Amino acid sequence: MNSRLLPGQRRFRAFAGCAVVIVSILILVWQFNSKTEPVYDGKSLSAWLEEYEKTFRLWNNPPDSGAREAIVRIGADALPFLLNYIASEDPLQVKWQIQKATGGPAHPSDSPEAHSHSLGIAGFAALQERAKPAEGALQRMLGSRKALIRRNAAICLGYLGQAGVTAIPELLAHVEDEDREVSNAAIWALGNLGEQSDYVVPRLVELTSREYPSLEVFEALAKFGDRARIAVPKLKQLAEGRDPAVALLAVETVERIDAVTGAELRAKLRGRKP
Repeated sequence: MNSRLLPGQRRFRAFAGCAVVIVSILILVWQFNSKTEPVYDGKSLSAWLEEYEKTFRLWNNPPDSGAREAIVRIGADALPFLLNYIASEDPLQVKWQIQKATGGPAHPSDSPEAHSHSLGIAGFAALQERAKPAEGALQRMLGSRKALIRRNAAICLGYLGQAGVTAIPELLAHVEDEDREVSNAAIWALGNLGEQSDYVVPRLVELTSREYPSLEVFEALAKFGDRARIAVPKLKQLAEGRDPAVALLAVETVERIDAVTGAELRAKLRGRKP
């Protein structure tokens, strides 16, 4: 039996194959677009995020509230929407989403894109370790060409707690990101995770040698507490330096790492001539 196909048969098979691919793509697009927001207690995820974001303050510990509990109850079902929020680059679409959820623009003075990012970060802060399934996606976002998306991803990873430990190498790779906001976000995230001190603290100590070390470096070291003792000699050096603002930050950081040494440095700082 001849297994060779006639030209017409080959064209038909090629056409059929293309049709299958096109139909599959259309099905995926339809599934994505038809996916509705999770709802808890009669309110959509975006509505709960709007409510929670009003009390949430970036860099701080997430406040307890009914809105946070609702986001926690929604759980992993919220993650695709939160990832979409923090990666949003279409202000008009975001504005439409916010208005649809709330009946009007929530923050007229802010750009819709920035507000969308804020909602997404607030959602990750509420979920904390429960957002572990999104860790891989967040790490990939750290490689974005958009600095704001890298920043958002770093902050969200910092809220994952123990679930974010595997992201530490990626965060360390961004502590000297070309964009200072990304760098500061990665440093903050490392401090907030507070893990792998033997690996993280030496890198943070190196960053204190910058001409203008950021507040986030000192805060991150302080969060490690006595596990950051190797930072004390460098911090003492800064505390005795000429820059009064840096000296004060260094003293306050040592006080949270080694109370005795911190008290000594505080006394010396008070005795310095202005």
